[in-house]
Amino acid sequence: MSLHVLRAVLASFLLMLATPVRAQSTTALGVGDTAPTQALPSVGDTTIDLATFKGQVVLLNFWASWCLPCLEEMPLLEKLHTQSEKKLSVLAVNLDRKRNPPQGVIDHLALSLPMAFDADGTFVKLYNPNSLPASFLVGPDGAIHAVYERAINIEDIKVIKETARRLLQGEG
Repeated sequence: MSLHVLRAVLASFLLMLATPVRAQSTTALGVGDTAPTQALPSVGDTTIDLATFKGQVVLLNFWASWCLPCLEEMPLLEKLHTQSEKKLSVLAVNLDRKRNPPQGVIDHLALSLPMAFDADGTFVKLYNPNSLPASFLVGPDGAIHAVYERAINIEDIKVIKETARRLLQGEG
């Protein structure tokens, strides 16, 4: 990792310690709950919304540049994104307060997966995960079908692909 990215990660970590992202509630969304949607800023001057993926299976991932497990899972999420059919998408939502640190990570890892930014934490508060990284597998029906409150691993990717296949075939 370059010195620039390392400095950005450290700065983000210190900012995150100063201001919490989490809501006060201890109730996280779970399997069977409807996945909330919200338009969020994306790369460039565009916005992205989970609702635009209607009819698809989406792995919604919350991450931050200061979170080492988040950074470790990013190459797997990128691979899932690039190797999946159009009906299985990955949407990564970054929680850093400033855009420079995550943009450095995006550039360094050459990430092409859809990326949204939730600097004020309003979207993540709707999901209220207990840890980062956190991923929610959302079916074509808009319901949450799986929750991962840890880094995704290669075995999880296999399960996600199989679950997506079943959901898209109406077996979910």
